[in-house]
Amino acid sequence: MTETSILVLGATGTTGRRVAGLLREAGHRVRGASRRGEVPFDWGDPATWDLVLDGASRMYLMAPHELPIAPAFAARSVERGVERIVLLSSGAIEVMGDERLMAAEHLVQASGAEWTIVRPDWFDQNFDEGFFHPAIMAGRVTVPMGEVRQVFVDADDIAAVAVARGAWRH
Repeated sequence: MTETSILVLGATGTTGRRVAGLLREAGHRVRGASRRGEVPFDWGDPATWDLVLDGASRMYLMAPHELPIAPAFAARSVERGVERIVLLSSGAIEVMGDERLMAAEHLVQASGAEWTIVRPDWFDQNFDEGFFHPAIMAGRVTVPMGEVRQVFVDADDIAAVAVARGAWRH
């Protein structure tokens, strides 16, 4: 096993790259993992799981876009020594009926690891980095939210909360 580190899944994404950067700035040893990042990780390929988990005692976890978190991955994480999980979820998931994120929260809570769940609403960066950008460029953004109230939060603030609430030190 290697020196203890913090695993950041989705380390090339909107919040993951910011979390990894803040943790590194604070002097933590970070292993950034993603499909196309410094350490390859694929939710659908369990052969990639042990490499990213090796030596990790803490993990920043975000559910893959439109996919559930694999229960086997959560169990394997704890087996391999992950003691604390910080999960990026979303606000109003019960009202919106987001079964994927509700399942992710329940999975993390039942994992046996200590946990923190961060529940921001939409990212400000959805307008310039994300899926709203084409609509912005076309001049019209339509969001089918009905009566659900959502705000936009800067991803830098989300990352700062995840890092502050993560209890990254033993």
